[in-house]
Amino acid sequence: MVLGGLRFENSAEFLTPELARTLKHEWKDAEFITKRPFRWGFLDGKNFRYDSFPACKAVISVQKIKPEIAFDYLNILSESFHFENQDPTSFRTFVALSEKFGISAEEFQSVFEEKETDMETRNDFYFGFSLGVSAFPSLIFSDGQESGILTRGFCTYEQVDSILKDYFKAMRI
Repeated sequence: MVLGGLRFENSAEFLTPELARTLKHEWKDAEFITKRPFRWGFLDGKNFRYDSFPACKAVISVQKIKPEIAFDYLNILSESFHFENQDPTSFRTFVALSEKFGISAEEFQSVFEEKETDMETRNDFYFGFSLGVSAFPSLIFSDGQESGILTRGFCTYEQVDSILKDYFKAMRI
């Protein structure tokens, strides 16, 4: 798993009516594909800086503590934002969710505040960009020498399954 986002650090932006419309349009597609209703209240927020970095850093922190639950943590963090209107940049949100997986607030905070965790998060962002990722989620293939994008954005299970079957068939795997 490589984490990232289009809006972080200097490219992070405050939620404007225009950005809210753009996100709502993008998330409508995700809502249709996932068949899960998004809650849009967060898009009405004022003075919210839309920044993917803190949430990605939280997932990497959990991955360092309990790698086996990283995907589950990412899922519950996404749900807390899209379905429960929780702040995806809030340290309190990250801690509360990590505690559901048996990670103490102290342990989470210690790892989250490490310079190495910050560096790993930045590396993930830049690695994704170097692969050409321009939408999230994306599915990337790599054979160690070449890599490419298989999917951009939300896809159904059936779409991903078909793409992977075609890929493995082409690779004779």
